[in-house]
Amino acid sequence: MFKVDMRFFYDVLYVVCTFILIQNVLGHSVRNPATEYAARLEQVVIHPQSRTTSVKGQLDITIGVPGHGPVLLQLEPNREIFVQDTYIEYLNGTNPQPLNAERERVFRGEVLVNSSSNAWHSAGRARIYLVQGGTSPLIEGAFTLFDQQYHVNLVTQTNSSHPHMEISASGDSTSTLSHNTVFPRQSTEDNTCSRPRRVALIGLATDCSYRAAFSSTDELRRGLISMVNTASEVYERTWNISLAIRNITISDESCPETPPRDTAWNAACSSGNLDWRLQEFAAWRRWHYDPNAYWTLMTNCPTGNVVGVSIVGGLCTSYSGANVVARTSNQWQVFAHETGHMFGATHDCDSQTCSTSNGDCCPLSSSTCDAGGQYIMNPSSTSYQTSFSPCTVGQVCSLLRSGRVESDCLVHSNNTGPTISGPSTPAGECGNGIVEDGEECDCVAVTVADLDAAKVVRIAAH
Repeated sequence: MFKVDMRFFYDVLYVVCTFILIQNVLGHSVRNPATEYAARLEQVVIHPQSRTTSVKGQLDITIGVPGHGPVLLQLEPNREIFVQDTYIEYLNGTNPQPLNAERERVFRGEVLVNSSSNAWHSAGRARIYLVQGGTSPLIEGAFTLFDQQYHVNLVTQTNSSHPHMEISASGDSTSTLSHNTVFPRQSTEDNTCSRPRRVALIGLATDCSYRAAFSSTDELRRGLISMVNTASEVYERTWNISLAIRNITISDESCPETPPRDTAWNAACSSGNLDWRLQEFAAWRRWHYDPNAYWTLMTNCPTGNVVGVSIVGGLCTSYSGANVVARTSNQWQVFAHETGHMFGATHDCDSQTCSTSNGDCCPLSSSTCDAGGQYIMNPSSTSYQTSFSPCTVGQVCSLLRSGRVESDCLVHSNNTGPTISGPSTPAGECGNGIVEDGEECDCVAVTVADLDAAKVVRIAAH
């Protein structure tokens, strides 16, 4: 007789099943950066009372935005971005290290503009990582100003060891989403479906191709934290759910010639496409026991214009709570999109899906199918998508409240335990799948095709 390695047997069985599911129900995400301009950011001033700030204090920063003049970022520490036991581990066998939250100066807050009456008024939201304080500050992050998205990145020239800041603006969102079409049920915390605030703990892993794209692990770590910090803002104002990093797993920058069986996803781009990488990563996540809501693999190996792939409805499930995000200029939006799939969200309807009869997409309204590429769950990712459609808002609320998507791993801000509770059914027409005036979520029987079968979708880039 011979002994059977049962873990090996289940690994093989799981990979085969995942492969079948992925082939049958996979969808993609594509990119379309559509950047208007990028310019060197020179005018950044930390107000004197904030120059000695730590992660415990308020931070006021004035930025000179091209075309707008000075704007004020009024920030406070984002204390929900980490948990008490957040740690970093390495695939090379180095002992895991606790992440020093005191060192990570991560902020969130408002964008203010000065009116003709010399008073400051709110004009947007900001998520900022303070890389360097003092009189010569360096920041990374994103902010909105009058519905336009701006990104601030650190850039180091090849002939210089000193980075500088570069600001870029996405395409004008008002061309497809006017002020009159901003839906209040999306934009205020008072109208969210999760009370009190819930937190989704997440794990982030980087493969060798992604690690090689950064000059240091510090730069990589900052980028990941900034990505989650920015994406979390959308979830907080939409569903009152924040995203918190519990694990960061970092690989070496050199890809192994023969990756170990249990980390086969850590391989060169030539080893397989994004579908294959998700298949291997989901198998790894299956044996990575933790309380995380889901895991994201960061890679620098897009498949053509496909930059993301995810299992739909995998929240709080170890066997399907995984997705893959490729490195892009609008990375936080791709990450937010794939996270939406974790919560059970399907793609917004576009001209192509509207012409089919399966109905497996989110329409703009009860009378209009094509959502026009305005929102984060559009099949193609663009840098001006900064909110979720009313259909997606209702879909996710319904899935969480009905239990069709697991949510028992979501915790309170103080980690005291999970529950999603909500008020009684509000006024308004409930059941058409769209969050309308008077509704906080929509009690439709959501047309998500067999979440129990681990549906998988992709996002692409133009």
